[in-house]
Amino acid sequence: IKFQIRSSPDGATWSNWCGMADTGTTCTGTNYFTTGAPLPTVGSHPLNTGGDDQYFQYKLLLSGSGGATPTVSSAIVQYVVNAPPQVANVSASQGSSGTVTVGYDVADIDTTTNSVDITLQYCPTGSTCTVSSDTGWINATTVSGNVGAGIALGTGKSIVWTPLTDYAGQYNATEKIRVKANDTDAANNLGYGISLAFVLDTMAPVITAATIDSSGTQDIVNLTTTDNSAITYRLCNTACSAEAW
Repeated sequence: IKFQIRSSPDGATWSNWCGMADTGTTCTGTNYFTTGAPLPTVGSHPLNTGGDDQYFQYKLLLSGSGGATPTVSSAIVQYVVNAPPQVANVSASQGSSGTVTVGYDVADIDTTTNSVDITLQYCPTGSTCTVSSDTGWINATTVSGNVGAGIALGTGKSIVWTPLTDYAGQYNATEKIRVKANDTDAANNLGYGISLAFVLDTMAPVITAATIDSSGTQDIVNLTTTDNSAITYRLCNTACSAEAW
């Protein structure tokens, strides 16, 4: 079972029949919609040209092997007028404990619930991550705060992320995170905000040698280490618990 769609400004002059793979300004008439994936609402698809078309038609093509006849019991068209949520003032920084604190504001001008679903995402090293595209972004899972389902709209929202769990062994001086808001409407339901670049460090320092020279009047500690950040250490000269170092 395959679908095609075409549109018209007046109900008389029609575009070619369109499918998911069509690009540019004109449909070829040889492509189809074969899955439940929605038509992209932005981008280069001919049905997104902004030509003020007011009418559309759909066509179903049914084919089988001959052993059984395909049937369609219903086809439902849902028309949605919805403004996407707006995410603004996204900030992110990593503290001395290793957690990343994220701040953001979220609004939705035509919501009926006054809430949205919030997802925090990070951009892996080497990926190309843009504001509106989902390509490259990975959902952060070790999070707390104003994140998840049913987050109230408003300003001054905060999320705490533990990247050592989700994204260990990494150092990125230009890391970015994205806050994704979903108002769960049937279309235009996603809004995004992206942070400025910040330093993310979840890479543990490597100590390749450690010696103490007590031959003189002072003890000399020699450490050979590798890390992207400045190394700090503590000493203890008695029987020490973890807290006493």
